[in-house]
Amino acid sequence: MKKNQIKKYEVDLFNQLAFDGEYDLAPNELYSFILDFLASSGIRVKGELLEAGCGNGSFSKALFSDNKGLVTTGVDISPEMVKRANGSRSRNYTAIVGDLENNKLFKRNKFDAVLCSLILHHFPSIDNLLSNLDSWTKDDSFVIGIEPNGQNLTARISRLIRLMVEFVFGKEYLIKSKMATPNEVNHSFNEYQRVFIENNFEIVKCQYFYVEPNLKVDFSIGSLRTLFSRFLKLAFPNSKISMTNLIFVAKKRI
Repeated sequence: MKKNQIKKYEVDLFNQLAFDGEYDLAPNELYSFILDFLASSGIRVKGELLEAGCGNGSFSKALFSDNKGLVTTGVDISPEMVKRANGSRSRNYTAIVGDLENNKLFKRNKFDAVLCSLILHHFPSIDNLLSNLDSWTKDDSFVIGIEPNGQNLTARISRLIRLMVEFVFGKEYLIKSKMATPNEVNHSFNEYQRVFIENNFEIVKCQYFYVEPNLKVDFSIGSLRTLFSRFLKLAFPNSKISMTNLIFVAKKRI
């Protein structure tokens, strides 16, 4: 049975993160890596872009800062994040509060491209979301996905710890501690392939990569996760179990 996202958890966590200002820009090297990946895939982002799960809008604004003709619509479930996305004036960027599982959010055949940056793992099942993207995009469109690597050993262990914390302290504790939301799952690449194909998209290129985590010198769960992640990268430098993220491009199947 397909499980829908529980919206309250996402709103509560990301409203809190918006107030705290804990939604910093990614390092410049990551933007360069993504742009190089898109160029090597023969992808040129133009026309109308949907930034799904836009947060404060900083990611796509920085990533496509040189793409002056691009018109971007950001969507986020968090009203506070949307306020911040619209707070920095940008002539070609507008963010709205919306639920990506609501198929009436946009009209059919509106977008030329979709950016899903660290959003898909917030949906226990991405079937409804992908069905909507199929409806909202044009025939020659594509989806750019940037997600945690579900095969990463650190992520798997972190999920087990999260489930234990959730069992002992309850779901609301995860949000108050800014640990995660109960919706989050580790989707595998095979799961992405299956759901994209079922919804008229085909993943044409994928690459695993490593993002260097910020090191905090304390004994928190976050610090231990960082240290373990770095150990894995040193011990297994080219293995999928050490790569923190994956990026892929899925093209619409006509």
